[in-house]
Amino acid sequence: MSGLELHRRLQDRGVGAPVIYCTGEADDDGRLRRRLLQAGARAVLCKPYPPDELLQLVQAALNLRSDS
Repeated sequence: MSGLELHRRLQDRGVGAPVIYCTGEADDDGRLRRRLLQAGARAVLCKPYPPDELLQLVQAALNLRSDS
């Protein structure tokens, strides 16, 4: 199962957890990023990515959940 399929199944079950995709798939034309963001992803990182960027995104997602 792909990450996108898992994300969709969780959404179908009412699980609204913030999702940050980390992918090694090439996305030169940006189609993958657009598709994942349209599916509800908070962010999409392409490997290799700076660890600090992932940490910032996770912290922001956790802050949004605690504000709800």
